[in-house]
Amino acid sequence: MEVGRLATGGLEPDLTIVLDLPVAAARSRITRPPDRIESRADDFHQRVRDGFLAEAKRRPACIKIVDGLPAPEAVHACIIKEVSHVLEARPRA
Repeated sequence: MEVGRLATGGLEPDLTIVLDLPVAAARSRITRPPDRIESRADDFHQRVRDGFLAEAKRRPACIKIVDGLPAPEAVHACIIKEVSHVLEARPRA
């Protein structure tokens, strides 16, 4: 997070969406040869997932977790709901 703040001069998004999947489920969705990061061991991916979930718990107002297991249409509906909440809360110009 600190690197991101430094790189953007402190600018942060109004909303960050974390699409959450267990590591095994995420691996099962890879349909092409895995890239360098995807080739890393499961414990690496679990630590990354845990880090994202911890940061979302620490900053629930701006980081939302969306369950990535349901059908794409259901995941899309959840994303639209989260984005709509942010847009509705913004002052109109």
